[in-house]
Amino acid sequence: MANGYPTNAIQKLIDTERRVVYKFTGNTAESSVVKIDAGGLQYALNTTNQLLSGGGTRKNLYRLALKKIIYDVAPGQAAGNGYVEIYWTGTPNTTMVTLSGVGKMDFAEGGDGIVILNNATGVGANGNVGLQTINFAATGCSYTIIADFRKHSDDYNTQPAAV
Repeated sequence: MANGYPTNAIQKLIDTERRVVYKFTGNTAESSVVKIDAGGLQYALNTTNQLLSGGGTRKNLYRLALKKIIYDVAPGQAAGNGYVEIYWTGTPNTTMVTLSGVGKMDFAEGGDGIVILNNATGVGANGNVGLQTINFAATGCSYTIIADFRKHSDDYNTQPAAV
């Protein structure tokens, strides 16, 4: 542990039928790392719309939408402007947000009407969320990010369809 941060840790804070909140922390550079396995979340449904935890085949896509993100990104003494990119996985990956400095973005302020939807396409577009650091220094860099996502009701449910 350096700078008071564990090296590139992931902590799930909330995982309900409609919402998932994660905390990402780190102090080293990362390249294209999947941080959230969307099909592995609680209440994920299988291809027959039954709870995946009870068995069955995963869907090809699990839809999440970014509602809010709070961040503290310090790229260290990097040459250039360092930042963190959060993205939807796919071929190619699709940038959701880029983060630098300290801030908060609340896309659902005033209600759940505005969110950042997954628009990734191609092979690997499965709903997963990835992270990579750009221009992070070898030392003195760190990030703490809390990301709040809404789950799509067709992909996550406590009341699966009747068989």
